[in-house]
Amino acid sequence: MPLEKVSAEDVYARLRDNKARIYPSEKRGAERLFPFAQPEMEAGFQFTKESSIFATGSCFARNVEKSLHFIGANVVSSPTDIPAPPKATQIFQLYNKYTVHSILNELRWALGGKDVDHSALLVADKNGVYYDLQVASSAEITGTKEEMTAFRTAYNNSFKAAGTADVVIITLGLVECWYDSELEVYLNMAPPKPLTQLYPGRFEFHLLDYNDIYAALVEIEGLLRHNNPTPPKMLFTVSPVGLAATFRTSDVLVANSYSKSVQRAAVEAFVMNHDVSYFPSYEYVVLTDRKFAWGNKDFRHVRQETVDRIMADVLLAYVGPSHEQELLHIRGHSTAYFDNQEHVKVIDLIEPRLDDFGEEGALLWLYAQSLRSVGRREESIAVCRKLMGMDAQAARSAGRTAVNTANMLKDADLFEATKAEYAKYFPDDAEEFFSKLK
Repeated sequence: MPLEKVSAEDVYARLRDNKARIYPSEKRGAERLFPFAQPEMEAGFQFTKESSIFATGSCFARNVEKSLHFIGANVVSSPTDIPAPPKATQIFQLYNKYTVHSILNELRWALGGKDVDHSALLVADKNGVYYDLQVASSAEITGTKEEMTAFRTAYNNSFKAAGTADVVIITLGLVECWYDSELEVYLNMAPPKPLTQLYPGRFEFHLLDYNDIYAALVEIEGLLRHNNPTPPKMLFTVSPVGLAATFRTSDVLVANSYSKSVQRAAVEAFVMNHDVSYFPSYEYVVLTDRKFAWGNKDFRHVRQETVDRIMADVLLAYVGPSHEQELLHIRGHSTAYFDNQEHVKVIDLIEPRLDDFGEEGALLWLYAQSLRSVGRREESIAVCRKLMGMDAQAARSAGRTAVNTANMLKDADLFEATKAEYAKYFPDDAEEFFSKLK
């Protein structure tokens, strides 16, 4: 059945208000696609800078959290202070929920009001090493039954924050899913081959369709709203991160197209029929020039600055203009320009706002390097020296850059002053570093 039925009169009347209805072309609206896609965003609700935000879903959701953490937002998802498996290192990444049913499982167990035996959800290999396939299938993310039960319990308890959050952001990942027929649950990851051999017939590959996804979204909304006097506002998106590989017989490019398309279609219908919203991260990324969209040269994972730009627009639409929103906007654009060696554009973005963002280490480091690249070396040294005294990730790199640049200028007084400042802040390696200078 149609998602929307509108009379011809009403359709033509509303066309006047949609300034973004014509697809961009070289002659009209090209700036909406090049170099960064900028689809219009219609906010279905509003929240504030103080609102608590819970984000879950595929690895793209971790990028969203990074952007929100950068501006000091009240993010209540993905805590890292939980008892992790002994060999686990990046706890933050263990919160990637690749399938809609794996998200649903965590919310069922956390918010469903029933006691859950978390140890029963674990799967043991032939050596008695336990896996949590709701999280990962790597041998590095394993442990004893006691260790993995403590991890699974704490991990799932962290999803209770979704029920008390002001805003829940859900990012859908993929539709190639694995099902545990013994536990009768969908998994987050494909079971490792040794487990499929140890338990023949237990695990099945399922390719989800539109109805599977839509039904899961309905249940997720129900869990977040049921008996909740202040239910969260819900914001959905589809991850632009492509399939690493497919379990189907088709080309991964074709399989990925189906995966994203069917989820995008289900989310569109769900948003139109429920009091929830969608933000177009998928469109932002796939319509953006590849060199600005993808990181690590894998054509799959989204560059963090791209996510910064997306979240800057989300904040503008849902919260309104703010210092934090502009900070994300400038960081996103200036990082992209820097990586594309457009240093004048970096300077033009940051320099007029130094009074407002002059204590932001990430921006100052981009600014300092761009100043050096365009030949403004004394100014670059001054910014680097400021960074040395800040609690900034780039402080040591900035200090080394300042010393090397001062050495290039053949200004003895500036060189000695910069070296002394470096030795003050980084006495542990100053002598060795200075010994290598020519």
